[in-house]
Amino acid sequence: MQALSKVRELDGIKYSVPVTPDHFLIPGGLIAGSEVYIFGLLSPQSAGMEVKFREGRTLEQVSLNVHVVTQAAPYVALQTYLDNKTHDVVKEDIEEISPGGPLCIRVKTYPDESAKVTLNGHTLNFPPSDTFTLEKIVYFSIYGDFFTGSVSIFKKEWPEHMHVTIGHHISAGYHFTVQGAVTPDADKMMMNILRCSEVHDDELLGIVAQFKDPKQLVRRTKQEGVWLEDQVDHDDPFEPGKPFTVEIAVCEQDFHMTVNGKLLPPYKHKVFYGTGHNLCLQKNVKFKNLDVCSISHPKHWKHKLPNILKASILLFNATSPASSPILMAVGSSFFLQGTPPPPCNEFKLILSKGMDEKSEALLVIHALLAKGLMFIYDGTDANKGDGTKLRVRANRLFSCRVDALADSLKVYVNTLSDVEDIGPFDVKQRFPLTDALFLNIWGELNDVTALQAAEDIMI
Repeated sequence: MQALSKVRELDGIKYSVPVTPDHFLIPGGLIAGSEVYIFGLLSPQSAGMEVKFREGRTLEQVSLNVHVVTQAAPYVALQTYLDNKTHDVVKEDIEEISPGGPLCIRVKTYPDESAKVTLNGHTLNFPPSDTFTLEKIVYFSIYGDFFTGSVSIFKKEWPEHMHVTIGHHISAGYHFTVQGAVTPDADKMMMNILRCSEVHDDELLGIVAQFKDPKQLVRRTKQEGVWLEDQVDHDDPFEPGKPFTVEIAVCEQDFHMTVNGKLLPPYKHKVFYGTGHNLCLQKNVKFKNLDVCSISHPKHWKHKLPNILKASILLFNATSPASSPILMAVGSSFFLQGTPPPPCNEFKLILSKGMDEKSEALLVIHALLAKGLMFIYDGTDANKGDGTKLRVRANRLFSCRVDALADSLKVYVNTLSDVEDIGPFDVKQRFPLTDALFLNIWGELNDVTALQAAEDIMI
């Protein structure tokens, strides 16, 4: 819990990423004073998981491996990868690790090239190595049957020119917030969304704030090394020496961008946004904080995932129809995500008294994809209504959260809709919470993961 409290207080790079990138970049490398936090849940069938810290993007370049095993006698091992072989450096039995349970990992580096790895409160010391230096590590990846709730990276100092992972092929619904300041003597400030951190030949969105005559904000796209038409705004919201907060939402047709609370004109996609992978703070930016989330409507940006340390997994990468027992109480919180496969017509999420589709329901979330409608109601025809246009799409991640209150259920649903008055939805309870014993999924929904957690939330 102390680790969770610290993460809440610090500035740095923070991800809420139900769709985990294939790798995370560590700007400036894993130098002394760097900290990486990973909060998540092992699947009920998990045999273990790994976090591989690497000097390069390929698996042959693993330098430090945190290997967690849950079978028989659970243990964690810190390993190096040399001559195509894995070598255990430190190994410790940890009884508290179990399938379906939470996992909190912290890696912190020190000036003598050592590291401390803390896992669910148990600390292992990784001594200095003669074969590699920790500061050369610039990537890490997460493997195994593991739900990644959040990832955070903290450093005492950030490089002036830095690349950050924002996703693995971003999709509509992604959003991120960058906080920092423009350097005092800047003639211009630049940041970009890139296809790849190694080259700048493909920029989905290039942002240039010019402070010399003419003072203007230029947004543009580079495709295979060629700049396309600029979009120029003469009302430049950035100022030399001043702090800024930039919010960017990836929508289906364009990027929506807000600077210090001011909404700018949309920037239309000129190349497919799904190729986006990295954010580059290229010039005259003093970095403070980055928050990345791959779910939910912009209105719900502040509403984060349940507290992983007080959570349990109900379903993991399941395919509908699927069912799980639940224990409902005031303060319970449920988070569910899945992807409707094409050509999906509909799916339903139901909290009900039984496992049968016709069992009496406390809550029904019914998506009709062909009509672009979502019905969120108490299971009775009288309260079903005409539905809300939430534009849930096939092949797009769907997610929702349900909070149990004293006399109602509060429902948050991610959506591609531009409507401003969407949710959260309040559904009155028509029978006691404790009578709802099952979470059921019907229709067409793949890769379903569902969590139950306490009400308090993780940031």
